[in-house]
Amino acid sequence: MKMGKRFEFVVPGDRLGVVEEFSPGSGTYEVNGVIYSKIVGLAIKDFINKRIYVKQYIMKPIFPSDEDEVLGIVTGVQDKVALLSLFLVKNAILLNPFTGFLHISASSHKFEKSMSDVCKVTDVIKARVFKAKNGILQLTTVGENLGVIIAFCSICGKELNLKSRKGILECKACGNIEHRKIAKDYGELKILEEK
Repeated sequence: MKMGKRFEFVVPGDRLGVVEEFSPGSGTYEVNGVIYSKIVGLAIKDFINKRIYVKQYIMKPIFPSDEDEVLGIVTGVQDKVALLSLFLVKNAILLNPFTGFLHISASSHKFEKSMSDVCKVTDVIKARVFKAKNGILQLTTVGENLGVIIAFCSICGKELNLKSRKGILECKACGNIEHRKIAKDYGELKILEEK
């Protein structure tokens, strides 16, 4: 997924947009110029190509195991730990997300002073499960392929653009500069591309 796309969880019948703004893609239908979700899944609004589609949830139960790559949304950040709602495991979008824990010591090769320098609430993170035991998922973002892949401005809420590969992000809307532990493919969510 490149910059210029937004996504949200939807169920059948949810209003997604109008044909004046988007062309309907897979997993959608159109009635009287209004585009609706046909399935339960993740609606992707592609503002660059003016297209909207829904990627279907996998309904079979999946439990993350050690070494699985996962995607999650940061739901809470404390000084030394972040909580993530994991919505994608083994390339399958989950109907019922799992909760994962990212400790600051497992976030980066370098020393991080505070978890707020690694990630913030609403960031989308690509992580790896390094320990899945008794229903507790411990995550890591150590490695260049892991880290924040989409971040939002703490001031205005707009998507942050990559300014430097060192994790410096800039908001084009308000000019705010922020730091994150980013993945090398920051700004992309390839799994969410329409097939």
